[in-house]
Amino acid sequence: MAGDDVASEDNACCVDNAEDGSLTMVDILEEQEALLEDAEAVLGAADDEHCTYAQGYMKRQAVYACLTCSPVGGAGGRAGMCLACSLHCHDTHNIVELYTKRDFRCDCGNSKFIMTPCKLIPDKMTTNVKNSYNQNFDGVYCTCHRPYPDPEQPDEDEMIQCCVCEDWYHTRHLERENVPAGQDYAEMICHLCIAAFPILSNYAALDVSHNESKEANAVDQEKAEELPAVSATEPELAGKSAAVTTTDSETAGIIETNSESAGVHETISKSAGKSEEKLKGPCTATVYAAPTNATKTLFLPENWRSKLCCCSQCTEQYQRLQLLFLTCPDDTTARYEQQSRDRLRGTARQRSVERELEALNAVDRVTRTEMVAEYNTLSTELREYLRKFANTGKVVRDEDIREFFSTLEARKKQRTTDGIPPNTCK
Repeated sequence: MAGDDVASEDNACCVDNAEDGSLTMVDILEEQEALLEDAEAVLGAADDEHCTYAQGYMKRQAVYACLTCSPVGGAGGRAGMCLACSLHCHDTHNIVELYTKRDFRCDCGNSKFIMTPCKLIPDKMTTNVKNSYNQNFDGVYCTCHRPYPDPEQPDEDEMIQCCVCEDWYHTRHLERENVPAGQDYAEMICHLCIAAFPILSNYAALDVSHNESKEANAVDQEKAEELPAVSATEPELAGKSAAVTTTDSETAGIIETNSESAGVHETISKSAGKSEEKLKGPCTATVYAAPTNATKTLFLPENWRSKLCCCSQCTEQYQRLQLLFLTCPDDTTARYEQQSRDRLRGTARQRSVERELEALNAVDRVTRTEMVAEYNTLSTELREYLRKFANTGKVVRDEDIREFFSTLEARKKQRTTDGIPPNTCK
């Protein structure tokens, strides 16, 4: 049939698209969904109606720059604003999204925005002295000082935010040969921050590449233990085996030493308990120091911050270097994004319940009673039906679910024909 021919051609076209690397509609939809999830993670905790100025220097919030009001090199200098002000006070301007920034207070309407008063909170202090600004507020990023996306660079390159300076870097400019996949690390510290703050190089051994090396060495050790014994009548093989065994023994020693060091630090952390006890405890900053002092970019695993030494000496250094935020678990973008998602889910659940209650209140009492009874029946029978599968360990298939609802519908019809009046009777 002609329709079948068209369908076949369309399918062939989809296959060709997949083979030549072009995008299909599914790819586009998946990409849009991913972008929407990212936007929700950043903006879920933001308020698009009220300026955040009254909340002071927030631990973390979505921040925007206005290149119309604060052009590069302008008299007012760099400035930033909250989501609500970007929408209500600068809606027709050239806005740059800066993702999130820590300890930032909205500048909209202060001396940095002489020509644009804040419509949401007109009365603000002249400046926010505790705000810090980097080149991102000029709309440029990385050591290449280019905008993103870069119109002069057709080849896209992933950009990663440093958890210390909060600038964004192209992977090719991180001075790192092997950049791990996004799911393999939680936070990144750029090579510039490692060089600027030597105290951070004490934790170089926490880099995910070191963890991968340890796992590889452990696998090699297991394989060596599984090798068959070599007799003394085969000196050549025996020599090779001995060499392998020696190397693996040395590796095992390194692993054991690292494990002991990690165990010592973990014991210290657990025994410390309260902050005061941590301050009085011994310094453990060098437990995770790498063999070399190379100032390279670090890719760190989840919860690496919990391994930071918090003795009085280190805490004093964090404070002096303005790095104390690293000891705060709520500072991470991951925590902020999770809070955003939780807030969105909570709001969605609340709206869903409100809609259900409105729909329920819109029907008459008899219908409402029958709906509740039907729901309770469905819930009870479905639970009993699924329990059989759980007890036998059988997998629930699509046809099993269809069979359940078919049986349920048949029972409902049987009850109606057995003399139970339909819901149209009053």
